[in-house]
Amino acid sequence: MIHYIPRWCVSLLKTQVEETPVVVLTGPRQVGKSTLLKHEFADTFTYFNLDDLDILSQFKRDAASVLRSSNRIIIDEAQRSPECFLTVKKLVDQDSGRRFILSGSANLLFMAQTGESLAGRAQFLHLMPMTHGEMKQLAPPAWLLELLENGQFNAPAATAKHKPIFEHEVWQGGMPVCLQQKKSEALTRWREGYIESYLERDLRQLSMIDSLVDFRRLMKLSAGRNAQLVNKSEVARDASLSQPTAHRYLNLLEISEWIYSLPAFISNRSQQVVKSPKQHWFDTGLAAHLQGHFSPPNLATSREWGAVWETWIINQIRPLCQLLTPRAELFYWRLRSGTEIDAVIQRGSVLIPIEIKSASSVHYRDTQGLQLFIETHPPCSCGLVFYTGSTLQQLTDKIWAIPAHDLWEEK
Repeated sequence: MIHYIPRWCVSLLKTQVEETPVVVLTGPRQVGKSTLLKHEFADTFTYFNLDDLDILSQFKRDAASVLRSSNRIIIDEAQRSPECFLTVKKLVDQDSGRRFILSGSANLLFMAQTGESLAGRAQFLHLMPMTHGEMKQLAPPAWLLELLENGQFNAPAATAKHKPIFEHEVWQGGMPVCLQQKKSEALTRWREGYIESYLERDLRQLSMIDSLVDFRRLMKLSAGRNAQLVNKSEVARDASLSQPTAHRYLNLLEISEWIYSLPAFISNRSQQVVKSPKQHWFDTGLAAHLQGHFSPPNLATSREWGAVWETWIINQIRPLCQLLTPRAELFYWRLRSGTEIDAVIQRGSVLIPIEIKSASSVHYRDTQGLQLFIETHPPCSCGLVFYTGSTLQQLTDKIWAIPAHDLWEEK
């Protein structure tokens, strides 16, 4: 039996369910949506999974009758019956006390029918791969949430912690199944099956694919460009695809949440910024697999290590951003001169630039980009450098080097 591990977003999800008639929970396949819903809502909600062909047939034949059977309903894999969204809309319009949770592997936000049907009636929550803190059943970092709440930096307490073997954590990634696979070979086989399932099943639900061979080639090229600026024309050229086809395939990867884009941070003071988005993979384990790294040491000694480490750190931060109300937003910042900040978190007037280093030590010279950003953006009160070392360091009056293990904390 799979051991259930609560996610950091559970409290927020339960609040949304009580506040709003419809909650849409999205996330990639196998990220843990169904497990979360069954464990947290089994006692109070009637559960329907549209992967069950009999249940799907009932929804296709008479969704209204099924959805009237209970006032609190979960529809899992809801993207398989988008026509039921209009029925959900009618029912909550008739009775605002009804509650629906719609869950799907494909990002329902990209489906026009969802937006039109549920506008003003729904809240949305993305379930992402597990953070290291969630895997170890640790608490989210209170110091970082406090910083995003009020802009005041209170250094995390210096405590003796067991330093993770980061090359293993990054190669492992955040998919819940990795907790059950103790051997690298078993996890590699699972990833091969996961990719095949995505190619053969999910993509066919989303769109017509001219050639799965071409799409797989583009996936590998995209993984090789992890943590780089998006240049769809270059991807099309290297994949030997037409630009419209390459653009469509990249959009499908983003819709199905295999990749996501960090937009450029642009302000009135930043006239020379690069405006192209920066692409990251939703799971570093799958990115490493597609790059051809089938063991932690192989990844850690590769040229891709720094970029995959950057993505792993950002993937620890992303789930924290949506725990706040209002949510924080993630960007990156790069000038045409080449000066770059790996991530910028913005929440109202709070602005936090972040550098990510794969080294076990950092120095004053590593802060030049952060210093320039802080100087040119007065609302910014401090900058952070996340690295693989174990010592909290103050590098300048406003810049701190933070050990990566401070992205979670003991309960």
